[in-house]
Amino acid sequence: MLSILRVFRKKVLVKRNFGKYLLYAFGELILVVMGILIALQINLWNTQKSNKNQERYALNRFSTDLISDIDQLTQLINATEKQLVDLDLIIQIMDDKDDISKFFKLQRSIHDINTFKPNMGTYDESISSGKLQLVLNDTLREQIFKYYREVSKCSADDAMSKMRDELFLPYINSNIYNTEQSIRFIFKTKAQLPKLDLDVLANDKDYFSILISAKGKYVQILNWQNYLQHAKNLKKKIQEELKTVDS
Repeated sequence: MLSILRVFRKKVLVKRNFGKYLLYAFGELILVVMGILIALQINLWNTQKSNKNQERYALNRFSTDLISDIDQLTQLINATEKQLVDLDLIIQIMDDKDDISKFFKLQRSIHDINTFKPNMGTYDESISSGKLQLVLNDTLREQIFKYYREVSKCSADDAMSKMRDELFLPYINSNIYNTEQSIRFIFKTKAQLPKLDLDVLANDKDYFSILISAKGKYVQILNWQNYLQHAKNLKKKIQEELKTVDS
């Protein structure tokens, strides 16, 4: 096409037909503009393809993180529900005055505090790089924001951890673990320490306050169940969006 226009230009210049030359110049200008537009369109296609690939990559990583969160939350709920059952067993042992070894073992269910550690890597990276905006579905993007804003707080976990450090462990270490039976149970040896008297402990208001406070773990479970449902719903939405992106 260009070679034909060049030949045409030579002919009109020879004949000094400036009207036809202007027509040629206009045609050449149209070709240049068309070339620029085609180049811009190709660049736009490449950019859209790159963005779509990055969106697919981010969504797959979010899905992987959510699967990990779901597994972790499920384990936390099961483990903490067992701890609540153990608290009732402690009361039963104190009433029956039997199996002191099991009594010591169950103390861990008081001061072992489970905490949820959400997988924030993909979210933090997407926020800092601005790549979360590549998720074109506005509703899904807002759901991702909402989920990670919610799980980043974990206020009930923080409260229970504080009670463990300031209330549970100091009392249990001083009044239960620091006894002759506890040393024998843990180290399989004797120690010149006071014996633990379950009758005395059964009338200790401080110990029962600890047991009641430890029952507060059910609030953690309620929060985790809420997070779990959100994680499952979000994972489902992401899987649906991935099908749309792939199509």
